[in-house]
Amino acid sequence: MKRIIKVVVVLLLCVNYAFGQWSNNAAVNNAICGLTGEQAIPKIATCPNGDTYIGYFK
Repeated sequence: MKRIIKVVVVLLLCVNYAFGQWSNNAAVNNAICGLTGEQAIPKIATCPNGDTYIGYFK
């Protein structure tokens, strides 16, 4: 029982990391990648339901 409670607590603490943190303000730039170095050949795809995927090579 203690293990189940620990697992539930950990999942509840980590749930914010499962969702994208996008701003509702169109004037604010959202960082797609904050890594150092060059990120090359970006690929952007939009699905019919409105979801957008962004990929790149590092």
